[in-house]
Amino acid sequence: MKPISALTKLVIAALLLGSIWSCYRKTDASPAAQSQLPPNVITIQRASQEAAGFVLTKVHARRLPLTTTAVGSLIVDEERTDHIGVIFAGIVTQVLVNVGDHVENGQVLARLHTHDLHDAISAYRSALAEAERTRRLIDYTRRNRERYDSLYQIKFASRQEAEQAAMDYRNAVADRDKAQAMLQGARTHLADMLELADDKISESDLQADTIPIKSPRSGIVTARYVTPGMALNPGAQTFTVSGLSTLWMVAAVSEENLEGLRIGMPVRIRVRAYPDMTFAGRVVELGPELDPATRTLTVRVLVPNPAGRLRPEMYATAEIARGASRSALFVPEVSLQNLNGNSVVFVHRPNSEFEARSVKSGTRVDHEVEIVEGLKDGEEVVTDGAFVVKSQFLTHSLAQE
Repeated sequence: MKPISALTKLVIAALLLGSIWSCYRKTDASPAAQSQLPPNVITIQRASQEAAGFVLTKVHARRLPLTTTAVGSLIVDEERTDHIGVIFAGIVTQVLVNVGDHVENGQVLARLHTHDLHDAISAYRSALAEAERTRRLIDYTRRNRERYDSLYQIKFASRQEAEQAAMDYRNAVADRDKAQAMLQGARTHLADMLELADDKISESDLQADTIPIKSPRSGIVTARYVTPGMALNPGAQTFTVSGLSTLWMVAAVSEENLEGLRIGMPVRIRVRAYPDMTFAGRVVELGPELDPATRTLTVRVLVPNPAGRLRPEMYATAEIARGASRSALFVPEVSLQNLNGNSVVFVHRPNSEFEARSVKSGTRVDHEVEIVEGLKDGEEVVTDGAFVVKSQFLTHSLAQE
């Protein structure tokens, strides 16, 4: 047995709906009266309309901003993107994240074994010991200076001995200051290597064998360049982390549409993944020159992405508001139906007649669709119940064959 085609199913559904509909059509037009109507008009009496819950809405005009349409794609916001490198040579011992992972600010992405770490720990220990030695020397020379001052006062020491003791103390203070500066430098260098939040270094830090590679922001890992065992030189790139709360759209605007284009203009953006949604943005940069091959200017648009629906590399279409506006006719989206491959709306006429009228649609705004051709301001179209009218047209067409 052959499977039932989609068209056959639709016809059967229309016939069933027509059978149900006949329960309400107590005063509908007779076949003779219906045959006198144009083929795109049928009669549905008021009682039947009420039974089916018809809602009629007037075609109305609203102002739309004049726009320039440009195509392009979404990319990461480079101002919220970090390309993470290393400043020390070493061997990657561990990689903890993959592309697509969400990471937090300060999270360890990988670990690197480097001899520079051992040198830094050794330098810090030496500086720590030298600082302690100079501290003890200051205590000794201060006591010695005070003793010689007292002996000089009672003539038990010479002036030369007292002055020498004072000089020894001053030299010890200078050595202490120098040792403290070296200790601070060694501490800062080691803390930077270990990416510590402050300069406080614990004994466990001095036992570290690897340095962490951390994320400087919260975001998504958009690129990974390292694997365990890889040898890295200073400056090598390891990861790219991007915050996706905002994205950039790079659009190509045709030369003839450049007049009046400026930074700050509002933009509505559509992507294929969400055909019924628009995303707000604004122009933040105009390219310095035209592409000689395509005669277009690169325009950068900042796109807020708080819900995270948008992703880098999505194709997008931008509608850039030009400041002026135009009048356009709109109807609710639900009134637009597909009948025999054509976009139609069902226009209410006198005597409970409904005309299937082909229309050309345009912009969609707030669950309404612009009608470019086919309707006049003030005409009434079916919204709730439009699918029922469509089914009646299919039933009527089938009966005529």
